[in-house]
Amino acid sequence: MHKGNDTPLNLDFTGVLKHAGTLVDDLDKKRFLKQYISLLSTFAEYEPFKAEELLKDMPTEIQEEVWQKYSDEMINQPLENKVMTRRNQLHALIDKVDIEVAASKKSQPMARDIWFALKKHYKQYDDEEIIQEITPDIIYWISKDGNEQNMKYSTFKKQLSIIRKKRKST
Repeated sequence: MHKGNDTPLNLDFTGVLKHAGTLVDDLDKKRFLKQYISLLSTFAEYEPFKAEELLKDMPTEIQEEVWQKYSDEMINQPLENKVMTRRNQLHALIDKVDIEVAASKKSQPMARDIWFALKKHYKQYDDEEIIQEITPDIIYWISKDGNEQNMKYSTFKKQLSIIRKKRKST
C-alpha cells in the first residue's frame, strides 16, 4: 500500500464477508469482524467510498469502530506524512450545512438537526448539485465522477463527528 500514488488498493474481503454471513450469533459475528478493524480502517484511508460500501452491511458497532480508528489514524498522523487527500463532495456539503446550522443556534446542533436541514434545504446548500434524493434513512447522491453513491443515517452521524473533529483540529 503506497499512499500518494494512483495505484488502487485492491483487497478482497469476499471470504471474510461470506464467513461472517454464516455466523448466526451476532456476538460471534462481531467478535470475528473485530479482527479486521485495523485492515478495514487502512483500506478506508485509500478507498473511502469502497470502504463505506463494504461496511454498510456490517453491524453498526463494527462500522463505528472502523471509522473511529480511521479518524484517529488521520488525526494522529504527523503533518509531514500527510498527503493531499481527495475531497469528498458530500462530506464538504455536510460540513457546510453543519457550520451554517450551528451559526443559527446557540449550541452545537445534533446530527438529526443537520440531516433535516440538509433534507429540507439541500437545493440551497448543494452548489454542485450532487444530491439526488434524501429519504428518512439514506442520502442518494452522485459524485463528480458520475458514480451513484448513498450514505445511511448511521454513517452520516459518524461522518459528521469525524468532520467536526477535523474542523476543531485545524
